[in-house]
Amino acid sequence: MNSMRYTITCFCFLLVFVSCQKPAIELKSSYDFSHIKAVAVEEVKDYPFNPESGMNVTDALIKNLKKIGLKVIEPGDAGSQSYDALLMCSIHEYKEKRIVFIPVELIDPGDAAGYSESAYALADSSSKISSTSPKTAVYQNPVTRVKEIQFTDAVVGLTLQLVAASDQSILWSANYSYTALNQADALSKCTEGAIRPLAKILKR
Repeated sequence: MNSMRYTITCFCFLLVFVSCQKPAIELKSSYDFSHIKAVAVEEVKDYPFNPESGMNVTDALIKNLKKIGLKVIEPGDAGSQSYDALLMCSIHEYKEKRIVFIPVELIDPGDAAGYSESAYALADSSSKISSTSPKTAVYQNPVTRVKEIQFTDAVVGLTLQLVAASDQSILWSANYSYTALNQADALSKCTEGAIRPLAKILKR
């Protein structure tokens, strides 16, 4: 009877499932960010061949800005309401399915050649225990095969700019991307991670 036991060795397997890129941030340090109370959000354009991607990102940004306590002026309302800064965003990556290949080492121990009884059982062959003593399978001809695991993931990458309403100068900018197993998680975590540094700057 064949015994098929596989040992999978992969150093960074779990790291690939969920990963994020540390945001690259530029800041106008001379500006007093405490004055920003209301932020208008510009409508985000769709990523090529991904209809509604812009709307999804816009909604997620608005949601996260409200979480940090800002007054948010939604797209279309900026002309009728006053605000201190305008948040602009562009999508530089938005992929719902990406096939990832992870090399793994598969070890097939081969066929069981027999069994070796425990030392205790061999020492006393007349003992009743010998018939039920632990036995260790002995394998021969182990084979190592190198294969790969395939799975799909999703990635969202954003470039953001916060522009002063008074003189249109760029106050803050950041690039951020996030990879997850599905599009909803990638979008949620990416927008949350992109806004988090801004919240610290605004002391929210």
